[in-house]
Amino acid sequence: KELRALGVAENTLVTFCSDNGPEGTSGMPFPHGGYGSAGPFRGRKRDLWEGGVRVPGLLEWPGKIKQPLTLDMPCCTSDYYPTVLDILGLEIKGQPQPLDGISLLPAIEGRMRERPEPIAFEFRDRMALIGNRYKLIRPGKIEAWMLFDILADPGETTDLAAEKPEIVRKMKEVLLAWQESCNGSREGKDYR
Repeated sequence: KELRALGVAENTLVTFCSDNGPEGTSGMPFPHGGYGSAGPFRGRKRDLWEGGVRVPGLLEWPGKIKQPLTLDMPCCTSDYYPTVLDILGLEIKGQPQPLDGISLLPAIEGRMRERPEPIAFEFRDRMALIGNRYKLIRPGKIEAWMLFDILADPGETTDLAAEKPEIVRKMKEVLLAWQESCNGSREGKDYR
């Protein structure tokens, strides 16, 4: 409302997403139990199941988005920065690489329907890689890798790892390379 009153809403990009996952343990009373529900999704805050990482996101940009649209591909907040750079046509001199996320401008413009690279997560001893269709997850350091078809099974009920070892192998390779890149970033190898 304020952006409209100021006359700047047409050319202002506003994004919103919720925090990830409901807090606490389902079925337990507060303070250890949680408020909210992950709905049909498995898991809660602080884990990498869909109930812990999948959140609603909204984007408003009246000057560019004339009709409501829904993106079916996974997106994340790491995509904000590359999207803003792309919108502004900026290339930052000395920008550390690799740059996290992708530009969503092609999706906003209807030129991209699938994510060109997956979204990786690591939290404590857990890891996950979410692509357009499949999700690879290791729920804990000593637990086996699991594979889910998140289009057909967003509740992550059927582990496909044994049926699709080649997909597991390829996704695990991408995820471990991403982890190594993150380790390099933490050690300052991406930054001067």
